[in-house]
Amino acid sequence: MRMRVFLCILIGWWGMMIHAQLLPPIYNYTPSEYKGESQNWKICQADNKKIYFANNIGLLEFNGVVWQRYPLPNGAIARAVSAKGNTLYTGGFAEFGYWQPNKFNELQYTSLSSQLNPADIEDEEIWKIIFSDRWVLFQSLHKIFIYDTQQQRFKIISATHHLPKIFKIGEHIYFQKMKEGLFKLVNGEEVLVTDHPLFREHILINLLPQKEHFLFVTQDKGIYEGTPTQIEAWKVSASQLINTLNIYSCERLSDGSLVLGTIAKGVYRISAKGELLEHLQQKEGLQNNTVLSIFEDKEHNVWLGLDNGISMVNFFSPFRLYKDYEGILGAVYTSIVHQGTLYLGTNQGLFYTSFPLQSNSKFSLVEGTNGQVWQLKVVENTLFCGHNSGTFIIENHQATSICNLLGTWDVKPIAGHPNWLLQGNYEGLHLLEKKDGRWQYRNKIEGFNVSSRFFEFISPTELLVSHEYKGVFRLQLNDDFTKVTQIHKETSAPIGRKSAIAKFRDEIWYFTEKGLFKYNTTTHKFLQDEALTQQLFHQDSYLSGTLVQSKDEGLWAFTQHNIVKIAQGKLDSAPQLKKMPLSASFRKDLVGYENLYEYREGDCLLGTSTGFMSFVFNQVTHTPYEVHINHISSSRVEGALRAIAIDTKEITFNNAENNFTFSYSVPSYCGMFPSVYQYKLEGLYEHWSDWSEEATVRFENLPAGDYTFLVRAKVGDAVSPNTASFHFVIRKPWYATNVMIVFYIALLCGLLLVVHRVYRVHYKRHKKKVEQEKEKELALMQLENDRTVMQLRNDKLQSEVESKNRELAATTMSIVRKNELLMSIKEALLSSGNGKEVLHIVDDNINSEGDWEHFQEIFNQTDRDFLNRLKALHPDLTPNDIKLCIYLRLNLSSKEIAPLLNISTQSIEIKRYRLRKKMLLERNQNLTDYILKL
Repeated sequence: MRMRVFLCILIGWWGMMIHAQLLPPIYNYTPSEYKGESQNWKICQADNKKIYFANNIGLLEFNGVVWQRYPLPNGAIARAVSAKGNTLYTGGFAEFGYWQPNKFNELQYTSLSSQLNPADIEDEEIWKIIFSDRWVLFQSLHKIFIYDTQQQRFKIISATHHLPKIFKIGEHIYFQKMKEGLFKLVNGEEVLVTDHPLFREHILINLLPQKEHFLFVTQDKGIYEGTPTQIEAWKVSASQLINTLNIYSCERLSDGSLVLGTIAKGVYRISAKGELLEHLQQKEGLQNNTVLSIFEDKEHNVWLGLDNGISMVNFFSPFRLYKDYEGILGAVYTSIVHQGTLYLGTNQGLFYTSFPLQSNSKFSLVEGTNGQVWQLKVVENTLFCGHNSGTFIIENHQATSICNLLGTWDVKPIAGHPNWLLQGNYEGLHLLEKKDGRWQYRNKIEGFNVSSRFFEFISPTELLVSHEYKGVFRLQLNDDFTKVTQIHKETSAPIGRKSAIAKFRDEIWYFTEKGLFKYNTTTHKFLQDEALTQQLFHQDSYLSGTLVQSKDEGLWAFTQHNIVKIAQGKLDSAPQLKKMPLSASFRKDLVGYENLYEYREGDCLLGTSTGFMSFVFNQVTHTPYEVHINHISSSRVEGALRAIAIDTKEITFNNAENNFTFSYSVPSYCGMFPSVYQYKLEGLYEHWSDWSEEATVRFENLPAGDYTFLVRAKVGDAVSPNTASFHFVIRKPWYATNVMIVFYIALLCGLLLVVHRVYRVHYKRHKKKVEQEKEKELALMQLENDRTVMQLRNDKLQSEVESKNRELAATTMSIVRKNELLMSIKEALLSSGNGKEVLHIVDDNINSEGDWEHFQEIFNQTDRDFLNRLKALHPDLTPNDIKLCIYLRLNLSSKEIAPLLNISTQSIEIKRYRLRKKMLLERNQNLTDYILKL
């Protein structure tokens, strides 16, 4: 940020006298601040209201916030600069050309001198540039280079002797040649106007039209008037002073006054009538006493290019400043005009001077008032001075002590008692009384010892006393004002530092950081006025509760950024606020002890910590300024900055290039009312930022999206009529582009389809598996059922088999027994030799086919597959062999088989042997086991 040094005023000291001069605001810019070198040769302003300086380092550009420097291509000192529109023409040693802003709002240089023959420009240094129609004239000390912008060609006028200056008066071009005279350009040719000795022997600093003639400002011979052929000294009141000056620069201001820049004596402002208006030099606040160039900008600020630095003087400001550099006057705590005298109460004492202030006004100390003065007040045409040492009456610039109690804050008249005054001191309240036409101390009011700086009457014997740390007290006094009969703490009044009470329109107001409160005498409560509180603190901060009476019975209040006047509305009784946006940093207030004296309605004197300032409240106006975006740059993370064309309607950036810096400004150069800015980035923030003096903002790591940067400004209380904007887009990363999103959607759809397909396949498989499992379960159930049925059948069959087996066994046993019986009978008969017929019958019964068939039927029912397997394996078996196999299947022994076959046991063994052979059994293989396994 730029550093502004806010300076004023000449102080001289003889004994106890201080010479006073109220001066306009001065703002200084040091070489270290504008990053250039010390000397500034020329100044101009382009249509965009930026200020340009021809500096030793090159061209300097100032937009009200940021300084930018542009060196000439050959590194030469820039001696001349002049603007036509937004094109800047500059000149230096062996080089001149023009600068134009590019799309990045940076100046680019085009050399014109490169079109010349090098011999024509060699050793020439351009000191002034003027415009005439389509021509641009570059003046060096020996030549004038006339450049035709249409034909783009040069014409050169040379001088044998020194050619110090060139001037444009209306449509005419004049120039001076030393030892020759004053010349004029006519149709591109030089014509001698006059060879008067003044023009042959003395350098002409400026040639100015003056009614029907001219003013000729010379370097060392003062100012002359007349025509080129008939001149005489300018006979005005300041002539004698002007004749002593060594003038280096001169310009006429918009009000007709002349500003003379001198060598070693600062700057003088002379009225159109030749009266000295102001003289500023280093001890008044300029950085340097040698003024090389002067320029009045479009806002009527006067810029001074100095031999060391730059100063800006606001001659037309409604403010005039006095600063006590030597600390003799001190900080001003109170002021008043009484009987044609201005009194200033300071921390050093009470000072006075005649009023209105003149250029030679001087302050003198009122004898005996050394020390802290708190209050000055006129009661019944008597001036009271509240002092740290007590109370004084001031008459004829003399102080008379009437009370020596320490710390008199204030005195107030008492209704119904014209000869009494209530006095607030460090340790409570006291009474002053007028006797025999003279004021004197009467008594202390007992019962209350709190410091009473602010107090106001509710009724003749009831009052409120405010203390910033203890709160507000309501006191009831006895009729003779000797003691406090009742004390009540007003809890409805919030306690706060720098709080105070004051009376406005017969109502008592209390001002604290919590807001503005009005006292209700019926309920004895303070009620906040929400509307006024909102107006006071809207975009502002609380500074002090000090409330000062105005000339029209209004109140002055002081906030962080404004001086506020509370006055009754013209159409109703509701209080209204008028703000003057003069910030505390420029006011240099005594915070908590602010004082403002309105000696005429609207004409104010404000005490400061370094002196005082005066201003006309109604003349403080604020011109709205358009805000401009000056530079835009972007970068990647930790990457180099890249300038962005600000004239582009819309620009798109890669996703990685998402860091942006915006700088902006308004062309306001008055430091009394600093420029503040608000911005927002639509697409990221939907609300405006707080007002700030910062004119640069940076956004980092912005996500992809569509953005519009907006900025507006405020100077004083005037908001810029425009809102500057810049629209840009940050691309999405490749993986988030629309194509990729379509791809993702397609991929997702494909995945969904695949998942759907897989799910369907899986579902079908699952369904099939479930069906198979169901079928299997059903099959298993069926099998189980079949198994159960089979088991039942088997059980039945087994039962039947067992039954058949039992039947077969029974049948077999029956046959065996029968055959055994018959064999026994046969043997008995054979042994007896009788009964052949009976024997024949027995044999028939032993070999009964009926028994065999019955036996075979039962066996087949029991083991029906055996015979099939046996026949399949051994087809060559005889029926008797099969019978033997069946009996062996029944696991009958040879002894049991023999009766069944009606043969002997030995014969059975032979049959078994033969059967083995037919079956081709191994020797070690058991025949019965084999048959049982079939």
